[in-house]
Amino acid sequence: MYLLNRIGLFLSLLAISACFGTSGPIKAYDTATVQGTPKISILYLPPAIELLEIDGVEYESPYIETGFNEVHLLPGKHVVTIKYVKYWGDGTAGSMISSKPILFKLETKGGEKLTVNYTRPKDQWSAQIMVNRFKPWIENNDNKKSNIKGSQFYSGSLALTGRSSGVEGGVKTREPLSELKFWWDKATYAEKEEFKKWLDSD
Repeated sequence: MYLLNRIGLFLSLLAISACFGTSGPIKAYDTATVQGTPKISILYLPPAIELLEIDGVEYESPYIETGFNEVHLLPGKHVVTIKYVKYWGDGTAGSMISSKPILFKLETKGGEKLTVNYTRPKDQWSAQIMVNRFKPWIENNDNKKSNIKGSQFYSGSLALTGRSSGVEGGVKTREPLSELKFWWDKATYAEKEEFKKWLDSD
């Protein structure tokens, strides 16, 4: 049992270490096509919030233990996908606790500082309960709280822009229609209804 725990710990830490390759702010736009100094908005992500996609482009969040990861966004409408993921345990035993991905719309005007926040769990057990009903929110410059009205229907790549090259931190963009059909077939009736409601929302 001890050996199995050690193997599980090693695999969990290996998954975390995969994020070490990226450093600095995540620029969620094609730097090759932007002229001059863009008027960006900054989305701050605490350590346990992992960025998965913005506008159909996949990203890897740099690993941090304290502070925030910065995501730089151009003015306009965006679709953002995040999830909670954190290793809870010590050097002998523990587990990686993760929420389902949350996909939500975000409109930025430039010059804003926005922070993703959530109710911090006290321990591994409260974290496990929290991820089952994960409800993050966004705070603006004035600490005004706005609930994230997102959908947990996540395709793995709902590409809206079709861009992949030249985006700092971007990995790749998959063909969106086939991905959408695949995950639509796998979704439950409740998930489909939730996704349709999200599409109809402003």
